[in-house]
Amino acid sequence: MPLVCYAGGEVTVFIEPYTPKPILFIVGGGHIGQPLAEMARTVGYDIQVVDVQQERGDRTVLDPATITADTYAVIITEDYVTDERALRDALQTPANYIGMIGSKRKIGTIMEHLRIDGFTDDQLAPCGPPLVWIWVGGSRSRSLWQSSLR
Repeated sequence: MPLVCYAGGEVTVFIEPYTPKPILFIVGGGHIGQPLAEMARTVGYDIQVVDVQQERGDRTVLDPATITADTYAVIITEDYVTDERALRDALQTPANYIGMIGSKRKIGTIMEHLRIDGFTDDQLAPCGPPLVWIWVGGSRSRSLWQSSLR
């Protein structure tokens, strides 16, 4: 970017923006969460895995206060109740993206519960695909985590 020097001559300035590493919270450190964490690390995400089983994650509880606008959240636990609780917590944050993996029926049921409890479409807007089970072929886990990181 050329600039004019009032004392004469020209100066060229190169600007390189510094942006923080994106943060990926993976809620559920099981057979899908672990490969997702590996792949996300390789493409530059800072990873936090939340799982009730301490040996499968970095923490056992999702703390909504740690989620910022630079945070992406993927919910992949082993049951509806935990998924719904994690989604409710994540929706109260400024997260850039929230995805939850499950069947159309499961996603529909949870979204219906949220709407009944007063969540608006604007509040649900951060929820994006994959909000359903994605089957591309090959390994289910690999297909899911590649789709999550697109």
